Amino acid sequence: MSKYHPAKMHLKEKTITLPELLDKDKGDSKFRELLHNIFAFSSKIEAIRGEFGKIIGLTGIEYTALIATAYMRSIDTVYVNSLADHLHLSGAFITLQTNKLAKKGYLTKTKDPEDARRVQLDLTDLGYEALASLAHSQQKVNDVLFAGIDQEQFKTLVKTFGLLANNGDRAFNMASFLSNDK
Repeated sequence: MSKYHPAKMHLKEKTITLPELLDKDKGDSKFRELLHNIFAFSSKIEAIRGEFGKIIGLTGIEYTALIATAYMRSIDTVYVNSLADHLHLSGAFITLQTNKLAKKGYLTKTKDPEDARRVQLDLTDLGYEALASLAHSQQKVNDVLFAGIDQEQFKTLVKTFGLLANNGDRAFNMASFLSNDK
């Protein structure tokens, strides 16, 4: 009987070739560990987002669109396309979500007076009240979620995840191209 086992052979193949991410003795094992931890953290973040949404009568993605609009609105005018860019999602998807939020009374959508093709977003009083009612719960959950991280680690996370989010967009496009090429 052969000792060949396809799954074991695959584990010998590296899943990355960037030398900065490889260990000379363990190959890509630390990279794989990182990815598995990111998957676990991501699924927890998704679940938490869903719970936050549930508290204020929204889905997780509706909550995310609402709170991101509030954050961005505190800085400048928010458009559907700028919200989509901020969240690394498609404009069509954000249009669907913001339409739902407007129908539920959390957002207003108005045509840009200077460019009728652009749609401005703003929170209604109901939207601001919903987020205000959620703030205490967010504080409790986020304090637990990020416990043990010092200020330098936090700065590194902010910078690193900003880079990874942008890389993720490009990597997804490559993966989509490769899967469609088969």
